[in-house]
Amino acid sequence: MMPTTVAAFRTLAIIMWLCEFVSLILPGTVLQTVAELALGGLLLVGLTRIRRWTMAFATGLIVLSACALLAGASIEAGLAQLRQGALVGAFLQTLILLRATVEEHPRLSAIQTRFEAIDSRDRNGGIILVSHLLGSVMTIGVMSVFAPLMRRAKGDQRLQAAELSMRGFSLIAFWSPFTVAMATVNASMPNLPIWQISLAGAVIAFGALGAGYLLGQFRIGARALGEVLKAITPIGLPLLLLTIVTIIVSVAFGLGALRACILVIPPVCLVWSKTMSRKAIANIGRRTIRSLDRLADDITLFTMSLVLAGLVLDVPSLLEALGSLIGEGRPSYVFFVIGAALIAALPMIGIHMILPTTLVLAIFANLSGHSDGADLLMTMLVLVGWCFGSMLSPASVALLTASSMFDVPIERLTWGSNMGFLLGLFTVVALAGWGVYAFLI
Repeated sequence: MMPTTVAAFRTLAIIMWLCEFVSLILPGTVLQTVAELALGGLLLVGLTRIRRWTMAFATGLIVLSACALLAGASIEAGLAQLRQGALVGAFLQTLILLRATVEEHPRLSAIQTRFEAIDSRDRNGGIILVSHLLGSVMTIGVMSVFAPLMRRAKGDQRLQAAELSMRGFSLIAFWSPFTVAMATVNASMPNLPIWQISLAGAVIAFGALGAGYLLGQFRIGARALGEVLKAITPIGLPLLLLTIVTIIVSVAFGLGALRACILVIPPVCLVWSKTMSRKAIANIGRRTIRSLDRLADDITLFTMSLVLAGLVLDVPSLLEALGSLIGEGRPSYVFFVIGAALIAALPMIGIHMILPTTLVLAIFANLSGHSDGADLLMTMLVLVGWCFGSMLSPASVALLTASSMFDVPIERLTWGSNMGFLLGLFTVVALAGWGVYAFLI
């Protein structure tokens, strides 16, 4: 018999998702309020299901939130973030539905066999390259291409595939206009042309990929890439079409990426399931509902991070106080590096990178004495810090999705090979930036 807490959690998750889905078609404050209440219920019920590691992070976030309230932030500023938390929760549920649909594909076993037959190093190269190229438009959804194919693999192989997929995906933050990172940067640095950010970012992203290739971390040739693409075509092509439809809907109706996914993926999965077996719809439904329990940790960490961000940004005169510590005149390059390091480090304790990125860029934008070149340099360092959060933060949707879809513990992803990769990337970009900044002066 199903435990009461499990049934309650699944029921509240479904209510939250239904409210978010319907509110996109029939906007209304009542549905949004119900979704937020359902999220609150999820957080309470989830306390019985989250891991000790998650509980420790959540406790730290609660303490920091209390400090922000004592510093003058209003509780309304934190509660306002529940709206975004419900949206993200519904988005994560939608990704579970997408994975369940892919796993029900009648040719999945044959696809897995063909994919596994590819040489492991070529396969790894295909994972990172395809994750990067398709991830620029599919965003997190690109993980649904490879995760089901690695379901039969051993734990270490799934870990490596998850790390490479995350690395390829996360590096798109440097140049893709379809990312939260770029949206955050553009909001804080509106005078910096996006083409400049994308061009400079593409140099860093493809340079990082090229360095991995030269260091022998993976290999990929034209023939091997063709084999990878041919192996994943039966599921990759529908997912690519899904991405195109999502982008069209997002642009046509002015929806963000999360809302567009919530609106588009369910009906597409329904149509796709019609091409499978007669029992496909029922099987997909069962797979999805049984997988909802995995979201307890994810929803808790992300929602608490959003609440903390809202509270910190509401602390009176915080930006002015921090700006006064730096002083007047041309900012030191040390400030650039410290700012990027904060954006990289704070997500490691469960704070989403939106919070430190917004604070650092807000302070930087209010300083005097910096040029357009310095703006671009600061932005690149910020995006390096963002990659840290995207790949390693327990509050990152990318990390949470990779852990869930590849069935790999978050701890192993956090302290794996991507940590060394990011430390090397940060060092190289920081040193190169120091030379550029010296030239600008």
